[in-house]
Amino acid sequence: MKAFLCSPHTGSLNTELSAYLQELQVKEGNERLHCVYHPRFVPVEYGKNVAVKEFLTTDCTHFINVDSDIVPLVNLLDYLESDLDI
Repeated sequence: MKAFLCSPHTGSLNTELSAYLQELQVKEGNERLHCVYHPRFVPVEYGKNVAVKEFLTTDCTHFINVDSDIVPLVNLLDYLESDLDI
């Protein structure tokens, strides 16, 4: 399992989210996680489409989109390991 986690935004990324993503990337490493931010896409839906297009070119098995104003309270990759519908 390798997750592609993205947070496209229009130029403003929550600093707590940025810290969370950096910590998650260090903890999980490149073998389990590929993070992209895609800054300054207007509208933000365009950034999401760019992220999906990039995801399809990787070896990642899961796509996770996190809104730029949300800070997850848990490790998102733990949900993927549970093999439940999300």
